[in-house]
Amino acid sequence: MTEFLVVFLALYIWHGLGVTIGYHRLLSHRSFTCIKPLEYFFVLGGYLAFEGSPIWWATMHRAHHRHVDTELDPHSPRFGGVWNAYVGWTMYKTYPEHIDPNTQGKDLLKDPIYRFLDQGGDWTKAHMLNFAFGIGLRVAMYFVFGWQVALASILASVAVLQIPLLLNVVCHMPKAGYKNYGGADDSVNVWWVAVLAMGEGWHNNHHMFPGSARSGLKLHEIDVSWIILRVCKWFNWVGYMNEAVVPRFEAKQFAAKQKAALLAQLPEMPKLPEFQMPEMPQLPEFSMPRMPEMPKLPEFQMPEFQMPELADLKLPKLPEMPKLSDFQMPEIAMLQDLQLPELPQLPNLADLHLPELPELPEIPGLQKPNLAQS
Repeated sequence: MTEFLVVFLALYIWHGLGVTIGYHRLLSHRSFTCIKPLEYFFVLGGYLAFEGSPIWWATMHRAHHRHVDTELDPHSPRFGGVWNAYVGWTMYKTYPEHIDPNTQGKDLLKDPIYRFLDQGGDWTKAHMLNFAFGIGLRVAMYFVFGWQVALASILASVAVLQIPLLLNVVCHMPKAGYKNYGGADDSVNVWWVAVLAMGEGWHNNHHMFPGSARSGLKLHEIDVSWIILRVCKWFNWVGYMNEAVVPRFEAKQFAAKQKAALLAQLPEMPKLPEFQMPEMPQLPEFSMPRMPEMPKLPEFQMPEFQMPELADLKLPKLPEMPKLSDFQMPEIAMLQDLQLPELPQLPNLADLHLPELPELPEIPGLQKPNLAQS
């Protein structure tokens, strides 16, 4: 019996974390990043809990957040009823017209393992493949580990399968829990669902911060999945984690509560008497006098104007221009026939008599130049 309980509890935790961490916070919301082996470890835990194709699960959950508690929500108790919100939405054969994994889950289609498990988007084939894997594993466990381990494994997986189905109903019934944040949807926080679902029961917080890897935001809201992620972060198996920034939103909620409390303390204003508009007297009917008819203007006829034809136009004759052959150029005298006047003869330099220059005093050491020779 002890072996059965230990195996049941261990597998319940693994399958539960596979749904909350693997299927929900990682694949559906991408609220953190991690190494691939850790991703497959958690996703396998959810898959063996009969959660179906990861692509199908994440696509439907993303559609739930986009159309939460409206007629387009795939599992809203408000419109589809409790049965549809619990399990009815899983029994269809194909996606509704407004839900398409090629647009809402195209990041998951890049993984060949997830594409194989999705079976081309055929719900029936994907569910049957999931069922075959789950039952086949338990049969193998029966022959290897015995009936107690196999039974504990199948019961743990079936128990975990009920948790998200139950959450879709209970955590969208306003009277079942409380709200930390307002909104048009019916999501509420339910503590006992949070215990069973490893922290997923803080559903109102999750709808306020869907991309947060942490759902329990107050001290008493214990979030086991968030604690596990922090441990994986310490081992460097998890990289980036998106955590909700709570104080700013809590300040807005606190201010809204204070405003509501102050308004509640104000005395009631006396009701003003109803004002009735007096009836206006009817104005006499006004008839527009008829305008006298305007006299008709005589019709104006444009006089006919006939343009003369170009052939009939007689232009004056222009005087005849002289022919170029009759034009005589004046003769120009040739340069050789020009007679230039004779220039006067210049005197010969030998016949010029220059005045004698006075003798300069002799300078010692200076030779006198011979002017006659030069």
